[in-house]
Amino acid sequence: MSTTTQHGYLAIADISGYTSFVAKTELEHSQEILSELLELMVSRFQPTMTISKLEGDAVFAYAPEEVFVRSETLIDFIESMYVAFRDKQLSMKRATTCTCNACRNIPSLDLKFFLHCGDYIQQTVANIKELVGSDVNLIHRLTKNHVTEATGWRAYMMFTEQCLNHNGLNLAGAHIQMEEYESLGKIKTFNVDLHRRYKDIAEARRIVLEEKDADFTFQIDFPTPPSVTWEWIHNPDKRNIWGGGHEAWSAGDRPQGRPGVGSSNHCAHGNSVSTEVVVDWHPFEY
Repeated sequence: MSTTTQHGYLAIADISGYTSFVAKTELEHSQEILSELLELMVSRFQPTMTISKLEGDAVFAYAPEEVFVRSETLIDFIESMYVAFRDKQLSMKRATTCTCNACRNIPSLDLKFFLHCGDYIQQTVANIKELVGSDVNLIHRLTKNHVTEATGWRAYMMFTEQCLNHNGLNLAGAHIQMEEYESLGKIKTFNVDLHRRYKDIAEARRIVLEEKDADFTFQIDFPTPPSVTWEWIHNPDKRNIWGGGHEAWSAGDRPQGRPGVGSSNHCAHGNSVSTEVVVDWHPFEY
């Protein structure tokens, strides 16, 4: 295994309320519930990111920087994972008829994400692979922060300033929180309330065009991860590359500061210009 320094994204998905949930509920049932939620998170991380290890109530994953060309794609990826977590949590609660403390307290669990971009090395000791480096230490230290204390949020995604600056993304309306750690100094973080985002996403309409109603259909399999395929389909610059120069795509409105429902792209072809407007936005799902 190479010990060359690599640069990329580091992510931790951490289940909120884990300690209290395990302490106050039946061990066998609580572990079954937590295992099911952790398995969901692992399946959602893969194959876009590589799982480094499970850390009790958390999943630590990483990916080379080329996997997420734009930070918008990284945000969409995290939001889609949180939606899957909440949907799974709700379905587990509705499906169970068990009245034990563990099953009754499923709604007490929640999820937080920590995202950073930096350097790391994968080392192998006694056949155990592990990521090491100052940035790896930082992402783990960030799980101990003051965001909930300052905002009251139980679920949020935290981005370091370094992560956002890597791709020049401005998170409009994010809660800015300064954290300070010994040997690492002051860290500027940008935080988004995931409860609010889940509500917005859940309320957004889904518009599915069935094949029988389509004017034209085209199918092809791409040997690439969903995030990379999504990027090449939706990024105007990428569309210009695979379009062969017959069309000139450019970004239009971005009401939320990034692509999503209500955003638009323009296409110049010949003497005309057409505009596409996004009416449904569920990254990597379809």
